[in-house]
Amino acid sequence: MRYLNLLTISSLFLSGACAHGYRQRLDAELSKWTGKHPDELVATWGAPRSTYTMENGRKVLTFEDSAFVSRSLGGFYYVRPEVYSYSDTCKLSFFTDAQQKQIESYSYTGSVGVCLELIESVSRTVRQGS
Repeated sequence: MRYLNLLTISSLFLSGACAHGYRQRLDAELSKWTGKHPDELVATWGAPRSTYTMENGRKVLTFEDSAFVSRSLGGFYYVRPEVYSYSDTCKLSFFTDAQQKQIESYSYTGSVGVCLELIESVSRTVRQGS
């Protein structure tokens, strides 16, 4: 029992460390857009899923993506592996200044992994177009 508790705690710690590393990568990728003109973002990523102009003049450009994920549980010879599937989403929002001349900040919600996949797919498209 003590071994099982230690194993559970260790796996939770390691999974949190991996998620933290993904968040750092995502923040590093998104922060590259801070200070750039919103037109550069749209030229690279394409049209956002939605835009919203705030009362103070700031604009929010929102990009969204989703992924269908299948995972397998088990795998030991005495346990029948179970497969489960689910859908993950990502929403990336970029906020401009009041004059809409530069991106000031960003936010994201949803799966960090799907967000990274969205950014990577944009990067692949840009590389192929060059």
